[in-house]
Amino acid sequence: MPNIELPKTHFENLDFSFSGIKTAVINLNHKTPDLNKADLCASFEKTVTEILIENTQKAIKQTGIKKLVLAGRSFC
Repeated sequence: MPNIELPKTHFENLDFSFSGIKTAVINLNHKTPDLNKADLCASFEKTVTEILIENTQKAIKQTGIKKLVLAGRSFC
């Protein structure tokens, strides 16, 4: 269950970075060893998806593009 609040980095332009969220996941995992790993993975995936959707919507508004393809793979 994605119930862990993770940070989102926001840029004014169309750039984005996942370094902050990756660091947060690593730190949470080390500081809280009995943290439910499935919840942590689900929360990571949810937050990354939200970031991708927000930036995709911003790119569509700024550029007017009509088609977009996103591809990737989760490692959790």
